[in-house]
Amino acid sequence: MLIARDKGTGSPIGEFSYGHPDQTAGTVRIGLKIATLGAQKKGYGKEGLIGLCRYLFETLDVLTILIDTFTLNTLARRLYESLGASESAIKEAYWTNPEGTSFDVIFYDLTKDMFYQHIGQ
Repeated sequence: MLIARDKGTGSPIGEFSYGHPDQTAGTVRIGLKIATLGAQKKGYGKEGLIGLCRYLFETLDVLTILIDTFTLNTLARRLYESLGASESAIKEAYWTNPEGTSFDVIFYDLTKDMFYQHIGQ
């Protein structure tokens, strides 16, 4: 897990992680959150995600990064799609919180080729 920090203060604002590697398929699953509301929409998520993706593609030779988020999380969805991720599935009522509220989840695949095509390198 990598901790995201505010560039000005150094305070922790979120986290980036990866796991569930499948070496046969060349995939890994990632997760991220910018938990400090005042730090959202300032580019921290995009900057951190680009760095994590580069590391996974270049250092670990991952072919495809698997990503999921709630369908209602439009900020995350726009971010993933801006980097070239393509929707692979939507699962209704996929996750239920302790209070009993169910949420739909969207799944994305981000290939190395699409990532570099979208970031221009």
